[in-house]
Amino acid sequence: SCYVVFLGSAVQTVVPPDGSLASYTGNASISGTLGVTGAVTASSGLDVTGAITASSASSINVTGGSALTLKSTDAGSTAGPVLSLQRDSASPADNDLIGKIIFSADDDGGNSVDYATVNIKATDVSDGSEDGEFDISTVVGGTSRSRIRMDGTETIINENSVDVDFRVEGNGKENLLKVDAG
Repeated sequence: SCYVVFLGSAVQTVVPPDGSLASYTGNASISGTLGVTGAVTASSGLDVTGAITASSASSINVTGGSALTLKSTDAGSTAGPVLSLQRDSASPADNDLIGKIIFSADDDGGNSVDYATVNIKATDVSDGSEDGEFDISTVVGGTSRSRIRMDGTETIINENSVDVDFRVEGNGKENLLKVDAG
């Protein structure tokens, strides 16, 4: 194997004895495609112009602090930043689950629990009459329950008939509207 390493303005070709490049210190500028098998570790940031494509499931692991920030420095009036989750299926079908956000954490027994989920479904993919479904679920008594679901025909609160009260607060009024589930 042969690697080309950019050291400032000088170019140096490195052929490690075991065929690997363990580390590099300095600035590297690469024009074209850089293929990486394994992990990329950047201690002070990784600047990318263009797309990052992953061919399999990927994760961002962070110890402490904010895990992911999308920051737009555009001073114009357009929306920004924009987070777009797109399922680009070759064969879209009614009731495809097209996206999911999971909020999970450990319980006191060390088990990973999905405490809340947001599910998005394409209930009708017919061109010109598309319908979608938006569902927010939380764990109640150890079981995931739909709390709010909106689709093409209705908005449902507490579809799973969980024994929880429904309450709307007003300015200075704790129980402006209250429905007691008990």
